[in-house]
Amino acid sequence: MADNYESAVKLLNYFATAGSVGSTVEQKQDRRTRRGQPVKQPKPQVADAVVARGVKAVEMIYSLTSRIPVLMEQSHLESKDAWAAYWSPIFMALTAQSTNPCREVRHQAFSSLQRSLLSEELTSGDHEEWTAIFGEVLFPLITRLLKPEVYSSDPIGMSETRLQAATLLCRIFLHYLVLLSKWDGMLDLWLRILDIMDRLMNSGQGNSLEEAVPESLKNVLLVMSSSGYLVPRSQDETQEKLWTETWKRIDRFLPDLRKEIDLEGPGVEENVKGDVLQATAAESEVEEGQSEVKA
Repeated sequence: MADNYESAVKLLNYFATAGSVGSTVEQKQDRRTRRGQPVKQPKPQVADAVVARGVKAVEMIYSLTSRIPVLMEQSHLESKDAWAAYWSPIFMALTAQSTNPCREVRHQAFSSLQRSLLSEELTSGDHEEWTAIFGEVLFPLITRLLKPEVYSSDPIGMSETRLQAATLLCRIFLHYLVLLSKWDGMLDLWLRILDIMDRLMNSGQGNSLEEAVPESLKNVLLVMSSSGYLVPRSQDETQEKLWTETWKRIDRFLPDLRKEIDLEGPGVEENVKGDVLQATAAESEVEEGQSEVKA
């Protein structure tokens, strides 16, 4: 298994990539919908089998993640090399397929990527290689989604994928916030996340991201504040740099956000707790809605 691991992932990724032919049918149906014409049930085509095989290939790539801890242990490699040998190929494949022009393949890949990023196996052990999920997975994914040629491959669908990627980036950051707070690269990572969110918000997509980015960031800031990581100097001098750099960056593209959430005002602790609960509930509703749409 270990000897053929990377080759197997590459082959499955090839089959998944071939599923992009399904985008032609999907976009033809989009055009009929925009014209107010009834969407006909397409006749079975060779492309259908190729798409189905592509979706199955993505499922198989994801299934390999359950074996990674054992493979890493048996490899006797240094943690950094073991990560590169077993986790990196999986993430490279799922990231690539998360921009597949075919929505069916892309949705399966994005869902698999999200589950992989939240996997308990990912952070097992004392190593810090897992922090590469930002620099090697999430940032490259969003950078690729922002490319005009990727967007134009499925304008309607890629808009939704950009939105989901922005939400996922914030969710993963919060999921690992406690572990990241013990890591020396926390501040640089956080500032890069803010850079990415700025780019997403100003990508020219329209109201969807312009509304989603502030809400996602608001949720992150509230959680960081309630957890004691993002507090003004008057409350904790050790967090002064994080506080200062955070608002310096956010003020560039969301100048009203600081005043809106008011993390320095009186009674801020109780207000933050209430806002966190509301934001979490709203995010859950959005995720449920996205799941229903995919279903």
